[in-house]
Amino acid sequence: MSKEQRRDVFYLDPAKIEIRDGFNVRTDLGDIESLAQSILENGVMQPLKGYRGKSKNPKNYIVTNGHRRLTAVRLLIERGHYSNSVDRPDDSDKEGKIFMPFIFESQGYSNERRIFDMFILNDGKQLLPIEQAEGIDRLLNYGYTIPEVAKKLGREPIYISNLHRLHNAPKKFKNLVGQDVISSTYAIKLMQEHEDFDEIHELIEKARNNGGGSPKAKVTKKDVAKVSGKFNSLSEFKKCVKANTENEPHSHMKETFNLLQDILNGKLSNQDFNRIFYQDPNQTRIPDA
Repeated sequence: MSKEQRRDVFYLDPAKIEIRDGFNVRTDLGDIESLAQSILENGVMQPLKGYRGKSKNPKNYIVTNGHRRLTAVRLLIERGHYSNSVDRPDDSDKEGKIFMPFIFESQGYSNERRIFDMFILNDGKQLLPIEQAEGIDRLLNYGYTIPEVAKKLGREPIYISNLHRLHNAPKKFKNLVGQDVISSTYAIKLMQEHEDFDEIHELIEKARNNGGGSPKAKVTKKDVAKVSGKFNSLSEFKKCVKANTENEPHSHMKETFNLLQDILNGKLSNQDFNRIFYQDPNQTRIPDA
C-alpha cells in the first residue's frame, strides 16, 4: 500500500488503476475536455472509489466510481501535462507526476451496492435514462423488486418500471434513444401511449423523414404529432378551426365550439375564463403578463 496515506484516502499512480470492461453502466462520459481542464487547474478534488483485485499485478486497483475523472487524467498524461506513464506504474520519481486520491471500499462490498453507488455517487454528470435503465435491470436481476429499487433511489415505482421497460425495448428502438434521435423522456411517454414498439418506431421514422431531404437529427413531440394527424399546439389548433370555417359543428358541440372561438379570437378576459372553468373564481390566479 502506498506510503502516501492520509486517513482513509490513498494516492495512487493512475497507471495502477484499472477500468473493468462492461462494469460501468455509463456509456456517455460527457465533456471530458472540460473536466480535464478543471483537474489541470484544481487537481482531482473528489477521490475515486474502488477495491484491490486478487492478483499480484501492480495495475490491480479497480475503480468502481470515478471513471470520468480517471479518463480525464489519462488524457492529460497523454498530452504531456504530467510525466506519468499511462500504462507503466513508476513510484521511483514523483517529480511532475499526478497521484489520484483513492478510497477503498469496505470489506464485503457487494456488486449491488456498487450499482446503487452509480446512481447516488456522481462527479457532476447524472446517468442518462438509458444508462439508468441498464443499472435497474442489473438490480432486478440481483433479486430486488421495482418498489425496493424505487425506495432506495428515492423514485416513484412507475419511474423505475418505465425505465425497465425501456431497457427491454427492441434494440432498434433503444438505438434511436442512444443516438439522441429522440429523448428518453419522450420515448417513455410514447411507450405509455402505445403498446406496440413497431408502431412507435414507425411513427418516429415517419416524423424523422417528413418533409423530404435528409432525415431529421432530432424528433420531437411536435414532429410525431404532425405525422400522426394530431395537434398539440395553439397554432395547429387555430389552423384546424380556420380550415373548417364553413363546416357546421354538431349541435351538441356548438356551445363548446363558440367558446373555443371566443378564446382563439381573444374575446375572453382572464376573469371570464376563471368564471367559466373554475368552481371558485375568487381562488384562481391571474398569470403575469
